[in-house]
Amino acid sequence: MTQSETWQAATAKRIGETVRATREAANPKVTAAELARRVDALGYTYTRNALVNLEGGRKTSVDISELIAIAYALDVPPITLIYPGIPDEPVEYVPEITVDSWTAAKRFTGVDASDTHNQATALLIHHDELLQRVEHSRQELRKAKDETIHDGMRGWTPEKENIQQHRVSMSEDILDFSVKALQRHRTAMRNAGVAPPASGAFADNNDQPDLFHEGDQP
Repeated sequence: MTQSETWQAATAKRIGETVRATREAANPKVTAAELARRVDALGYTYTRNALVNLEGGRKTSVDISELIAIAYALDVPPITLIYPGIPDEPVEYVPEITVDSWTAAKRFTGVDASDTHNQATALLIHHDELLQRVEHSRQELRKAKDETIHDGMRGWTPEKENIQQHRVSMSEDILDFSVKALQRHRTAMRNAGVAPPASGAFADNNDQPDLFHEGDQP
């Protein structure tokens, strides 16, 4: 095995181990089957066997789409799955170049932790991304509910009813994940001294769950 192949396999192994540790540390604990179901529900075709192979170190590479989908399903930043040893644990950033995990994370994201402006910009950009994710999830849930209400499931087969009910349930779960991720990011912004943007964008949506915990207002 070449140095490049060894590095690639080690990176995949590290990510797989971190995925397993992250889902097992969740409260409540997330099973492999549940995590695979969440990833698959996002539109990235995924199975429990694929997840088990990743966590067990039997994969020698990780697709970036797979990484992003898993991180989203676990409600954690993808960077924490790539570099779990932040800040001080050494990591081979590229073959034969080892740095501390914090330096690797900064190089990967392009954000210099000593640059306050860059930090604020990155936080605001991610906030916008999370808001868009919430809005998209809200729209998908509304569509699923509207189809159920308007059609009334009249003439539907039991199988079709089950599929539609499952779709509504999954849409509710994804919206809940999105909202919680936004809540945590707003808290992180305030802790970093960055004021979160106004949150009134969804105020007129009666079917939208509360976006912010009590006291979490801009």
